[in-house]
Amino acid sequence: MNYILAAILSNISYALADTFNGVATRKNSAIKLAVWVVILGLIIFTLPMLIFFQDELGRLTAMNTALILGLGLIVSLGYLSFVTGMEKGSVTLTGVIGGSFPAVTTVVALLFLGESINAGQGIAVIVILAGVVLTSMHGNIKTVFKDIRGSALMYAFGAFFLWGVYFALIRIPVERVGWFLPQYGSIVVSLPLYLFIAHRKKEPNLSRVPNALGVLVLIAILQVVGSMSFNYAISRGATSIVAPIAGSSPAVFVLLAYFIFKEKLNNYQKVGIATAIIGIVSLSILS
Repeated sequence: MNYILAAILSNISYALADTFNGVATRKNSAIKLAVWVVILGLIIFTLPMLIFFQDELGRLTAMNTALILGLGLIVSLGYLSFVTGMEKGSVTLTGVIGGSFPAVTTVVALLFLGESINAGQGIAVIVILAGVVLTSMHGNIKTVFKDIRGSALMYAFGAFFLWGVYFALIRIPVERVGWFLPQYGSIVVSLPLYLFIAHRKKEPNLSRVPNALGVLVLIAILQVVGSMSFNYAISRGATSIVAPIAGSSPAVFVLLAYFIFKEKLNNYQKVGIATAIIGIVSLSILS
């Protein structure tokens, strides 16, 4: 598969997964949703891993395993932060802010992976960040950081930064091991992490089958397909090209969210969403 097509598949998968996550958080707590999505992901993808990707298991060294598990913790915390933001606050705003992670990914790839960006890409990153700030505004620009700290948007920003770092650095184990196992490893490390958090939170009825189980199955499939498509794409092309294409999913997500969730937003937030999406799509095109 052409790596650009893989990045587009990742884009569509993430947009649909984010939409279904928003639906699921209206019926389940964030931590219960996260636990069951991981369980379903393990059920669905363990057999393909054992049948088709045993060669990747042979490339696991202590260092590669540590990288996969460490990055797995980062992306797992990002996902839990993301669905917590959707549960406690606006699905639309959380989806746009969390989905703006390509701005962080592009900067991290520039600083730590030796990749380069052109002037247009740099401007697009600034536009995304400006849009994210506007999206976060409940009052005025002077109180924006206070508003973020006091609202569910801090969870959206947690996903924004954690995913931005993860999707840049995942290139390292992908190049060393392959494009399947690094994502599967993140599923494996997620389960004990989420179970520990659920235990600390004393989450009730965790073992009871969640509401909208079919939606959770779709989320598990779409998220893993999206991440594996991303990993495949960066194994063939530069992260600074792939991440903006895959990460422009908020453009699709916002359209779906508008019709499904019908949330009320202030004018700053509407302008911020539009600005962030323009920046993300521009970054994708310029890449």
